Amino acid sequence: KRLSVEYAKSALKTAYRLKNEQSIASDLMILYADYKELGNKDSALYYLNKCIPLLDKIQMNIRDAVYANIGNAFIDTDINKAEDYLNKSVDIKPNAFAYRSLARIYYKRGEHEKAKEMWAKALQTDNLYLKSEVMQAMYESQRDEGDYKSASETAMQLALLKDSIAKQEKEADIRGLQEKFEKEQQAAIEKHQYQMYISLACALLLLAIAYALYLYYHNHKGREKLKEKIEIGRAVQQEWR
Repeated sequence: KRLSVEYAKSALKTAYRLKNEQSIASDLMILYADYKELGNKDSALYYLNKCIPLLDKIQMNIRDAVYANIGNAFIDTDINKAEDYLNKSVDIKPNAFAYRSLARIYYKRGEHEKAKEMWAKALQTDNLYLKSEVMQAMYESQRDEGDYKSASETAMQLALLKDSIAKQEKEADIRGLQEKFEKEQQAAIEKHQYQMYISLACALLLLAIAYALYLYYHNHKGREKLKEKIEIGRAVQQEWR
């Protein structure tokens, strides 16, 4: 991530130099996300606040995600601002991340029915990790409210979901190991083939050298014999004279 930060800072400098506001806004959001992942909240908030005035420059196909990120960032410091950005996110495109965060806001306010409505929408996601997080929040709310029957059912569903996640992670690890093994096998085959090609090339080169030496020796001997015959012929001619 630190390398990503350096690349993003370099890209941001170029964007400022070119006065490309769309690139500036995108690079600021990348820096916000990177610093957030690194756990540097102050730097993340710095780049987030610099990005907010340029939000209308963000390309529309990612604007819902940007609004959701901003809303989530302000939940613990400015709940009204957080709600405003999260609603803007789902207005652009309904998404589970924004619904998850809206549920958290409504539950904090004591608006439990609205929170349940948002959780139900967030559960429509295919992201199993997000679904697990939503179900965990639902379980805790049901337990706190004394709805132990619902809490028990949610806990069972959550356990099954976590088992499914663990199974997928295990399968992903196995696939990763298989792919690694196959790549190593392919690399070994290619190395063996390369060595064979090198050996064959060396053998052909040696044959070519040997043949060239043979031709040279043969031609040299032929010239010597021809020269000898010429000398003999000259000697015979002299004798006849």
